[in-house]
Amino acid sequence: MQVKSILFVMICISKFVLMHMICSVHVPIYRSFVDDVGYEDRSVSKLRNKLSSLLTGTSFTESWSLSVQFTAIGALVSVLPLPFDKIATESRQLSGPFVVQVKEISEWFVQLSSEHQSLARSFFS
Repeated sequence: MQVKSILFVMICISKFVLMHMICSVHVPIYRSFVDDVGYEDRSVSKLRNKLSSLLTGTSFTESWSLSVQFTAIGALVSVLPLPFDKIATESRQLSGPFVVQVKEISEWFVQLSSEHQSLARSFFS
């Protein structure tokens, strides 16, 4: 039983480290790249779709720690042309090519506790 717990902790830490490494290296690079090529660029769209695929289903919120969720959401927000506050509060009124990703972020946001929503607002602004 103790071995399973240790393995579980090691897997969780590995997931966090991997996600943090991916996002901390690529997000600043992609922000600069997005500024140069635009949000409609094929590679930006491809990254957005890959990040979005992490959010589908309930496994995202159930199997990833809050810090990993924030990292993934932050990476996705960085390749969207909208600020987080608008995504979190006005997603129902939005339309356009990014509506699926905006809806996914909004659905993630509303399932957070009010404390975590407040933390998300300050973290992403």
